[in-house]
Amino acid sequence: HSRLNSDGTPCGLRTGQETKEVGGAAHVSCTVEMADTETRYGVGVLDEIQMLADETRGWAWTRAMLGLAVDELHCCGDPAAAPLLARLCETAGDTLEVLEYQRLSPLEVSGQAVRELEGVRGGDCVVAFSRRQLYTLRAQIELASAGRIQCGLVYGR
Repeated sequence: HSRLNSDGTPCGLRTGQETKEVGGAAHVSCTVEMADTETRYGVGVLDEIQMLADETRGWAWTRAMLGLAVDELHCCGDPAAAPLLARLCETAGDTLEVLEYQRLSPLEVSGQAVRELEGVRGGDCVVAFSRRQLYTLRAQIELASAGRIQCGLVYGR
């Protein structure tokens, strides 16, 4: 949402916590639970597709994958999800094309832990082990950086 809007592409936002309508937006960024299965879209992007197998939230990815009214759906995530995607597509009478891409930016593990949140830099990945910890860390990092860093959250188990 933030990146698209800052690049000049109007994009709305829908999460369980907030909704931002953007005038003239043809794009919507949302949590998987908030995915709109009623509106027709040309293309949908479903990230973290391996969450299909999650015991507590897998229903939301399944609902989005099978229910989004799109001409083309891009599912991104762990390649280990491909066999499950293939079975779901076959059952639904859809086709699956698997494409693998190289990571554009390297993932590097730091040799030392960040001791204070003021030390977090843009591009860093901070890991927490509960949703509550994630939201708390996000607020603390954004406050400690005086708004220079906006955090994206990825929740997995």
